[in-house]
Amino acid sequence: MGMLCGSYTWGGFADVLGRRFVLIGSLTVNGLFGAISAFSPNISVFIVCRFISGIGVGGSLPVIFPYIAEFTLNKYRGTYMSLQSFFWTAGRLVCAGVAWLILPLDTGAFHSWRLYIFLSSLPAFCGALLYLLLPESPRYLLEHGRKEKALRNLRLVHTINHFHKRKSHFLIKSIRVDAVHADEVGVVKTGGSLSQRWTRFKGHVRQLMSHTRELYSRTYCRRTILMSTILFTLSFGSYGVLLWYPSYVEQVTNADKRSEFSRFCHRSTPENVSLYDYCGCDGASFSDQHFSNTRFANFQLNLADFHNVRFTNVTFTESLLESCNFTNCTMENVVFGEGTQMVRVGWYATDFVGVNVTGLSSCEGEVIGRGGGEVGSGEFGELVRVLEGGNATSCEGVRQVECEGEESGSVYRDLFFVAASASVGNIASAIGVYFMRRNYWMAISMFASTASVFLLYVAHTEVFVVVVLCLFTALSTPAWNDTSLLNSDLYPTHLRSSSQGMHLLFARIGAILGTNVFGVFIHLNPAVPILLTACLLLVGSLAALPLPKTTRKTILK
Repeated sequence: MGMLCGSYTWGGFADVLGRRFVLIGSLTVNGLFGAISAFSPNISVFIVCRFISGIGVGGSLPVIFPYIAEFTLNKYRGTYMSLQSFFWTAGRLVCAGVAWLILPLDTGAFHSWRLYIFLSSLPAFCGALLYLLLPESPRYLLEHGRKEKALRNLRLVHTINHFHKRKSHFLIKSIRVDAVHADEVGVVKTGGSLSQRWTRFKGHVRQLMSHTRELYSRTYCRRTILMSTILFTLSFGSYGVLLWYPSYVEQVTNADKRSEFSRFCHRSTPENVSLYDYCGCDGASFSDQHFSNTRFANFQLNLADFHNVRFTNVTFTESLLESCNFTNCTMENVVFGEGTQMVRVGWYATDFVGVNVTGLSSCEGEVIGRGGGEVGSGEFGELVRVLEGGNATSCEGVRQVECEGEESGSVYRDLFFVAASASVGNIASAIGVYFMRRNYWMAISMFASTASVFLLYVAHTEVFVVVVLCLFTALSTPAWNDTSLLNSDLYPTHLRSSSQGMHLLFARIGAILGTNVFGVFIHLNPAVPILLTACLLLVGSLAALPLPKTTRKTILK
């Protein structure tokens, strides 16, 4: 939500106050509140800090690409902007690598996630400091009638570009100012009394609103709607797929286990079997069965119903039984070993004979109408007696069993590989935009991404899912790069950042909807978000085709 607000506001003000000013301000806000959030005493402070930090992040994205575009030659603008995206990929690689190294660590009172968030805020401060050394965009300065400042900045750029030459002559002596926005000259002045500052601020807001209206004028309305649609569909698919992929991997990797577990448990007499690392076997129903000489290790069973089931010589270790009901069952010589938990477990007319609960770490549930037999000794027996007396028992601090076990760090490892795959897309983008019409190149990228999404439906192993995600990232990266390039080509200088901010506003809406849709359906029917993502990416691909023709010969307005 912070990025949604920041993209439009900062992007609009970059066309009014200047690219450099907005970049320094937004990066400072991002870094400052990102660092503060690492020390948040509670969730409310954390959310507020992350929201404000997101406003800062949203401010840098719509400005950085127009800023670079206004410094590069027409012929190589697309290549330079695509190559610049390598640093976005490098940032993702560093984030994934640092998370892989730090988050699994035990850092004591200052938790590892706090350390990770603090370290993640440092690059924003570095970026703000570096922009203090860089000049303002000459195009922006000329647009606002500041030709002397623009000439000085051009001379500085020329000097830096030719530092290796002993003699270098800056041939530009004067610049003719296009008076299209001469009425805006002086609007960026600073200082003065409070009333003067307030008057200037209202003038800035009026300009921002004027630019917004111009984006939807007859000249630019069509391209604004098309570009917003493209970024909405890209964000919906990319953020939905990449943020929820750990849950999708869990669904895929446990599908075979659930199937095997179901086949095993629906035998009339499962015996002499050990089951390891099963998770998410939800809603199972068992009746008239006898579990004999069976071991459940690192096992999670949710919403299961057991009716007239007998357990003999059964052992549970590091397992979780949650929201399960046992009716007319017999627990004979059952061992609830180390790390076993029971959460909201109901025992109805169930017999307990020789039950060992020495390893039961936590328990919560109820007993109704217990049958004959000995309850047994220890914590579990005491629990049964307390619940029979009508007193509810609840143990706080329930430790959830992690079904991933030693593989919990694999998420960060996989994210590292997915981030690295974007490098392939950056290389392809740098080459493609040089030789092809940019809207066609974008359409090809999004269409290929559409095809790759369907592969998720047939991915049945974790490795296959990660490979598909790497392919999707590589194929969609050129489209992401092209959106910034096309925005620079399609809009004049006084609208370039405003338009990028408007498009990114719709991108954030798509990202929010994508993550929520995936979150709702990923555990119910993964086919729904996959199909929806593919359809939206196809719509985005088609939306790119009617955009105006731009190539490496296109001159910035």
